[in-house]
Amino acid sequence: MANITPRKNKSGIITSYTIRVYRGYDKQGKRLKPYSKSYKPAPGMTARQIEKEVQKQALLFEEECRNGIAGTAEKLKLCDFVPQYLEAVKDKLSPVVYSSYEKTLKDTILPALGHHKISEIRPVHVQEFVKMLSTMPMKKRNGEPYEDKRTLSPSSVKRKLAVLQSTLAFAVKLGYIQSNPASADRLTLPKAPPPDVEIFSKQEAIYILSCLEK
Repeated sequence: MANITPRKNKSGIITSYTIRVYRGYDKQGKRLKPYSKSYKPAPGMTARQIEKEVQKQALLFEEECRNGIAGTAEKLKLCDFVPQYLEAVKDKLSPVVYSSYEKTLKDTILPALGHHKISEIRPVHVQEFVKMLSTMPMKKRNGEPYEDKRTLSPSSVKRKLAVLQSTLAFAVKLGYIQSNPASADRLTLPKAPPPDVEIFSKQEAIYILSCLEK
């Protein structure tokens, strides 16, 4: 069973937790160094939410230890995982789609999230990424921004997010993380504005129908 130890700052406030899973003893009877990981609650979480999340993280870490991947995901950054992902999907995507994924990862996703360890990426990080995408200037084919300073449309934001979702889904498949923090049901996504549709008035409709009869 995992052992959870709170870590406090100089003011006595808990800032993070250390989770340890003991490994038993070696053949000489010497106690093995336990697996360990740290968990830092996201800003704004209540005490009850933190307690539940710490317990959840402890259970997930125990599972990682049993599966033999403990410590790997703890250190693996998104920027180091992306080449593995691209290699895996290279033969499954069309050349055009693969090129688009590669460019989105290189130009947009990695600059924003590449420095994070994949085990520490949370929905709050992805939500900030979505917010950033929503304010990015839309560019012409030649790379120049539009004169009216238009930003990415909701559909463009979702297309770029889909690349991140696919990348992290592969990490789940390999067992590096237990769930996908970029799942749509865990985020608030921008909505496309309703189309500006012009409809006929009653008088116009009657006139058109009368014309059709003739």
